Amino acid sequence: MIPLLINNSYKHEHSEGEFQDYMNQSTPFCSRFRDEPWYCSMLLVLFIISLPVGVLGNIVAILNYTCCRRSWTTGTVFLLNLALCDFTWLLVLPFTFYFTLLHPHTPNIHIFCQFKKIFFNINVNGSIIFLALISFDRYTGTVHPISSLRWWNSRKACLCCFCTWLLLLLGSIPDFFMAFAHRGAGNTTLCIGHLYGPLNYMSAISLVRMLVGFLLPLGVMGALYSRMIRVLTSMSGRLERKSCRGQRGSARRTTKPLLLITAALVVFVVSYMPYHIMILTLVFMQFTGTITDKNVNTLYTAC
Repeated sequence: MIPLLINNSYKHEHSEGEFQDYMNQSTPFCSRFRDEPWYCSMLLVLFIISLPVGVLGNIVAILNYTCCRRSWTTGTVFLLNLALCDFTWLLVLPFTFYFTLLHPHTPNIHIFCQFKKIFFNINVNGSIIFLALISFDRYTGTVHPISSLRWWNSRKACLCCFCTWLLLLLGSIPDFFMAFAHRGAGNTTLCIGHLYGPLNYMSAISLVRMLVGFLLPLGVMGALYSRMIRVLTSMSGRLERKSCRGQRGSARRTTKPLLLITAALVVFVVSYMPYHIMILTLVFMQFTGTITDKNVNTLYTAC
């Protein structure tokens, strides 16, 4: 009788433990983020909004550039590759949702972190480079509208895109050795790089990526757009002098390109400056030895 009671008690405790494990696995997503529930809520909102809107928008853009255009221009080539670059990151979002909110402690999550880091860097650096190429294409059409027809065409634009994708793939190789899963505060799992320890190859690669993938394209875009602004401003002055002869509407046509140039630079800086400031801050903190779990989580969450 006693062994039977002991056996029944064991079965009861065992089944109760299984039930408790089941309840822990069946709780809402944000219950895993005990200390930072707002972070989970923010992720859910981003996934709900960004995934359908981004996927549909990029699919429409890709179909428009590939199926609805009779001829391929240089601008179309760059815009198509920009849409493909954004689409590669959107494909990772469902897996990010799965591993971050549903199964953050999967044994092989570091493999996901490696590919997530690769696709993220391809998206960020690729988008920046393609935006710089689009700026160059606009520069040729604005400053050299006639002479550029002899040396700039869609074939050379495709060659530039091929070289860009090759550069992005080669530049993503270090991510196989740099990215890993980090268990942070509040039962959260972050995909980050090797941040702890002295200044090493990871910091050097981050600085090179910032130089080649952000500062250099930003400088090129600034130089091209400043040249375009000077040309459009001088053109606007000439048209204004002719406005007394009934060409007032022509002067207004130069105002719209100036506004588009300003908007493009502002959007570029607002979109990509915070992330690179975060990277530069992490490199500085690593150099000074002030990196902790708390400030790493804060920086990754903020950016």
